[in-house]
Amino acid sequence: LVDPRAAGVKPVPLLLFLLFAACGAAPRSGFRRARSVHRGRIVGGEAVDISQFPWQVSLEHRNDHYCGGSIISKTWILTAAHCCDYGAQNYLLRAGTSTRESGGSVYDISKVIAHGDFDTYSGEYDIGAMSISGTFTFGDNIQAVELATDDPAVGTWVTISGWGDQSYGGNNAPRQLHAVTTQIVDTETCHETWTIITEDMLCTGGNSKGACHGDSGGALVANGTEYGIFSRTFCAMDGASDVYTSVAAFRSWIRRYTGV
Repeated sequence: LVDPRAAGVKPVPLLLFLLFAACGAAPRSGFRRARSVHRGRIVGGEAVDISQFPWQVSLEHRNDHYCGGSIISKTWILTAAHCCDYGAQNYLLRAGTSTRESGGSVYDISKVIAHGDFDTYSGEYDIGAMSISGTFTFGDNIQAVELATDDPAVGTWVTISGWGDQSYGGNNAPRQLHAVTTQIVDTETCHETWTIITEDMLCTGGNSKGACHGDSGGALVANGTEYGIFSRTFCAMDGASDVYTSVAAFRSWIRRYTGV
């Protein structure tokens, strides 16, 4: 998710390096350590219908699912800064469908905004926004998500949805939308996986369930409110935490650029 080619990745033992190579991915920036690979769904989740997560969108690049995002108004979505690699003309946005790269409503993107301080090494300021050409037509399958003004407490049950891979390096993304419920963990626990965790980040994990590659930019929600934007992962490797950008920490930024 965060570019592993960025400078500053911690050295890892040869055995781990070979493991990552076999999985088709290099260690992610800020990585500290990991244990055995857990195989599962989104990871550890289940198939769901878009009506359960009507804010969920698929950001497509060259006709392929590229990242997730969340509808926050009639014209704007939130996503991760590392999903904002290209100009607006290089994306399409698909909303209102449970199926990857099929169905729903498709929109052109008119504007792409990534936070100006986004750091590919540390993952700090990993937040972006995009506006569509035209407006969303709200209904059962397309709705805006509420945005949090405070971070959730440690132990809060939260849910992430998306079309990401079902295991680390698996290249096995599902056609059907999946979701998984996991818990907010404390900074100390998160530091067991990641060297750089700031007050503007949230972490989940501890139950071998979580998001994976392709879920980037998706919304971490509880009771219909978005608390985090998916940023970094090891796809629920046993003991590894996932990292999200805190929505509450960036409410003023969101309001400044989207009016929401």
